[in-house]
Amino acid sequence: MLSGHSGGGRNPEWPDSAPAAFTQKERVGPSFNDGEKAAPGLGLNTSEARIILSMPGPAPNRRPETYDREGLTDMPSFTETITVNGQDMEIYSAIPEGSGPFPAVVVAHHGSGADNFSKAMTDRLAEAGYVAVCPNLFHRITPEMLADGSRSISHMSDPDIIADLDATVAFLRSASAVQGDRIGVTGFCMGGRISYLAAAATDHFAASAPYYGGNTMVVWGRGEKSPFDMSDGINCPILFHFGEVDGNPSQDDMKKMDAELTRLGKDHEFHTYAGADHGFMDFTGQRHNQAASETSWERTLAFFAAHLKD
Repeated sequence: MLSGHSGGGRNPEWPDSAPAAFTQKERVGPSFNDGEKAAPGLGLNTSEARIILSMPGPAPNRRPETYDREGLTDMPSFTETITVNGQDMEIYSAIPEGSGPFPAVVVAHHGSGADNFSKAMTDRLAEAGYVAVCPNLFHRITPEMLADGSRSISHMSDPDIIADLDATVAFLRSASAVQGDRIGVTGFCMGGRISYLAAAATDHFAASAPYYGGNTMVVWGRGEKSPFDMSDGINCPILFHFGEVDGNPSQDDMKKMDAELTRLGKDHEFHTYAGADHGFMDFTGQRHNQAASETSWERTLAFFAAHLKD
């Protein structure tokens, strides 16, 4: 449906009850005080503006997340390192308060990586009641690969991306706090393309919400087909957000994608935001569009609620 313009590491096993406080010597992360807030059902405590996931026993692959979260609601967050085909990959995770289990959403980051914007969007999903995770999809990129001035995004390969998605979903499904059959995916820019790829090339996801995913009709790396050419494999609803003045994806791209998904009988909803350019969600960038950001996010939350929650 086309809408018109709109204005191998250690996986977590989250405990069922809050454990006793631990000192820094007894576990990774800071100590917890009796006066700190506990998140019922998840064993989570807060320390000032930073929230740490408290785990029983040592967790050498986990660290508390300490990026600047000013203006965001406090919620537990941490970074875990898992292994994908013998290589370490960090996953930033944010957990909603309250008792689980919860539905989950994978956030595919934009071309700037798993930065503060990507983590903030992950946090927003946790605020909305989802276990939200953002894997570092650039974990294979080395300084030597970028020595010629190329960008990380130019070294991406679709089979590697799919392997990372598989590992991220396995990470989520290993946790008792996650409803393993209710996992969605969203992403921005490069991550929008990956969100479409995730829906077309895997059967993990119950809903996909790409934001201005460019190069959807282009094969990356060792891939054999573009995400667009794999559209027949999509088995979940798609909510795709486009900027009106974006050149990649363009409005012509949107029409072509809409026609193909309609031909295939795929459940989809496309929205174009008047005056919005590529990257309109990124509040750290010059192309941020407040109206498009707010309206599209409301739609995304309603979409995930309809398909991932009761």
